[in-house]
Amino acid sequence: AEKSLKAASLDRNTWLLIAQYACCFGVELTMSNAAVLYFTEEFGLSTERASAIASIFGWMNLFARGLGGFTSDMMNASQGMRGRLIFQSISLACQGGFVVVFGYTRTLGGAIATMVVFSLFVQSSEGAIYAVIPYVRPPVTGSVAGLVGAGGNLGGVVFSIIFRYYEYRPAFILMGVIAAASALLSPLIQIKDHSAILCNCHDRKRRLNQVVRRISNMSGLSGGGRRSSADSVEDDMEDKSSKPHYDDGELERAEQGTTSSEGRPSSRSESTKQNSKHDHNVHANEDEG
Repeated sequence: AEKSLKAASLDRNTWLLIAQYACCFGVELTMSNAAVLYFTEEFGLSTERASAIASIFGWMNLFARGLGGFTSDMMNASQGMRGRLIFQSISLACQGGFVVVFGYTRTLGGAIATMVVFSLFVQSSEGAIYAVIPYVRPPVTGSVAGLVGAGGNLGGVVFSIIFRYYEYRPAFILMGVIAAASALLSPLIQIKDHSAILCNCHDRKRRLNQVVRRISNMSGLSGGGRRSSADSVEDDMEDKSSKPHYDDGELERAEQGTTSSEGRPSSRSESTKQNSKHDHNVHANEDEG
């Protein structure tokens, strides 16, 4: 366990993901604590109404985080790890941008609509980050996930301190800027045997190897089922080279010899028959005498 935690903590990608997760899950924790007081003080709502509106932020968590993971998988299917990181960066940037817009919003309806949108990006950012975690250090995925999750709680503490020393609107704006800036960390994430945002070489090499394997498998199947034309040509050439070469005279003599052996007896067999006939006549004369 100690070696697992050490291996996870020594990986640079783990710390980059910790910083990014602190800027999305930390925003969620801070918003859950500050939203009720914000709607109460800024818009003069009762505690009940402010709590009901603030709960919308939490309800988005039912599907938005899963949607972020699903979108990350779709990007991975088309662009590999580079696609995951691109979507992660976009989610973090949009999250921070809408938090800033939320801080500048002066109407209740605009504040609710903006909160719904940036809540969607907050949760999808969390899902996108956890979609990358299993690739960082596969043998110690649990340790990496634990450290990144702890980073989210750390972000909540940091943002709470900001709200302690600033008014609500400036605090929301500052929190949004920090969250958007965390998207700039994604190009620094470089996972072994996977592509990065600025370099797509690993996925290109992996896809090329897949194409080569498919071609080799197809050629192996076709070779087992039937012979290719190239193989047939090579076999014909080998058969021709193995046969002896005859000129026209030798071919004629060979054909005549074959005909004599098949159609009529050879000269040796004829002489043998004549000798046996002569011996028979001699024995008959001897018997008569």
